[in-house]
Amino acid sequence: MKILFLDDDRNRHAYFQRETIGQDVRHVETAAAAIKALQEHGPFDVACLDHDLGGEQMAPLGTAGHGLQVARWLAEHPETAENVAIHSYNPVGAQAMADALRPTHPVTRTPFGPGLVSFLRGLARLEYGE
Repeated sequence: MKILFLDDDRNRHAYFQRETIGQDVRHVETAAAAIKALQEHGPFDVACLDHDLGGEQMAPLGTAGHGLQVARWLAEHPETAENVAIHSYNPVGAQAMADALRPTHPVTRTPFGPGLVSFLRGLARLEYGE
């Protein structure tokens, strides 16, 4: 399964890498890098997106360089990712991302950690019989 993973926390990247062995995962830390990866390496089976980037927590909506920017771009380019998982702990940011994506993508909201990994494993079984 081909996965885009957007988060600014390197510990989360390390955890995600350990939990997704055998999957094709592209790790990015910024909104700009996520959009570039979608353009150059898509389509992805799933894009896993965080809202608060750059070390911020509970960033206000509309802040440049956050996950909402990626969600809006994805909504305009739905062919670049089949599914989206939002793993942000910012409830307002996560809801805004989901609202932007729902017209074009299946969206799952799950906190980062075992729930996200479980969702991805279930998706892999459905799509690939893994």
